[in-house]
Amino acid sequence: MPSPVSCSGNDLIASAAQEQSKASMGIHERLQSVQAVAERNADNIGILTRSSQCLPPLAERLAVLGQAFHGKAGTV
Repeated sequence: MPSPVSCSGNDLIASAAQEQSKASMGIHERLQSVQAVAERNADNIGILTRSSQCLPPLAERLAVLGQAFHGKAGTV
């Protein structure tokens, strides 16, 4: 017959404290991961904003080139 397991109040409290500590560490690690993702997103938004500011002049140039191309195609 197996020996009885001691489950005094102190043992239960210690066990619960260990479980809570493990859970807290897991939550902390996940929060750090979420923070890192948020920081990368913020960096990417800055890059996207700067890149999108380059689009209007490129669109205008494309329109001019398209008109020039169609004008030349009509004279052939």
